Amino acid sequence: MTTIMREDELVRRALVFAEERLLELKSSGSADNWADKQELSSLLDETGARFNLSPAQSERLAVLFTRIAARK
Repeated sequence: MTTIMREDELVRRALVFAEERLLELKSSGSADNWADKQELSSLLDETGARFNLSPAQSERLAVLFTRIAARK
């Protein structure tokens, strides 16, 4: 049975996953230049596919993720 969740909750979970995945990549040395747009794009694509995000949700995720990344 499929669980229905609020749209913002899905984006929040996707954001948490993307941050954790980025930390894994950084710790393994795979993401030395993670700020590279291509690497960031592939990370967000993977996250969007994993969480089955709509294009609008994926865009929201990208905006939130780049804001958080800019602060760190």
